[in-house]
Amino acid sequence: LELPERPGKPLYHIEHYIDGEYVKYNSNSGFVDVGRCCRQTPQTFSHFTFERSGHELVVVDVQGVGDLYTDPQIHTATGDEYGDGNLGTRGMALFFHSHKCNSICKSLGLAEFDLSSNEKKVLSTGQPDSISSETRVRLDEVVLCESPS
Repeated sequence: LELPERPGKPLYHIEHYIDGEYVKYNSNSGFVDVGRCCRQTPQTFSHFTFERSGHELVVVDVQGVGDLYTDPQIHTATGDEYGDGNLGTRGMALFFHSHKCNSICKSLGLAEFDLSSNEKKVLSTGQPDSISSETRVRLDEVVLCESPS
């Protein structure tokens, strides 16, 4: 939708209404919805994008209705492009810290991500409380420092 009569002639993208339960399956900050274990497709999709891109990017922040996803975030190896939600390799690591390969990952031949023994221990005892389903942006991590007086 273009509004040529407005300053800057803004463009807008409008999505069709999606009927059904809207669910956030993972976030850009490492959250993986383990409560909906019957929905393996969203986690596999994120994992697949990492493998298919040659480890250059991963699509996360998967949310939507059923297998109709909307408003994703992309983390890239360089941390460039795709806005402030692109947390780069840190965002990729956050996803794989929480992701557990499922039967679809295995059937597609996706490689398991190497985790440290401590990370594996955390996963086996459940998801840590510190992982939020909220989308993070690089600006969330700005630390303000005062000059010494």
